[in-house]
Amino acid sequence: MKVNPNLSHRTLARQLAIQSLYQHEIAGTPWIELERQAMERPEFDKIDQNLYRNAVRYITAHRDELDAFYKPYLDRAFSLIDPIERSILRLGTWELTQTPEVPYRTVIDEAVELAKDFGAEESYKYINAVLDKVAEQVRQAEKAASNH
Repeated sequence: MKVNPNLSHRTLARQLAIQSLYQHEIAGTPWIELERQAMERPEFDKIDQNLYRNAVRYITAHRDELDAFYKPYLDRAFSLIDPIERSILRLGTWELTQTPEVPYRTVIDEAVELAKDFGAEESYKYINAVLDKVAEQVRQAEKAASNH
């Protein structure tokens, strides 16, 4: 991953987290090893390390719980969702459910950007639609307040 100095330390943490979560999805690499590998990368000093660690540790331990939030909104079988898109959906769902201090629109915007950077060509639209439904479920008050 090339570090773009124009990106925030939180955006960089999300990018690195997606790469780690993808590796976990494909190879089953445990979080402790993912974290060790991430710490060896030169850009690790430039990221929000707490966001990275909290996300990767929680998501690798609670994948099924996170998947349950967005599975009802999928338009295809779960097994047909690309592993990188599953990782982005999990990260977005984790942020929506576990980091209420981050506005839901920020969570969705960041997930859309991750999908543009790492996902299939039009996957960002799908990520946006699914996470918007999750936000309606878990951030009802915040969404209602922003729609007025």
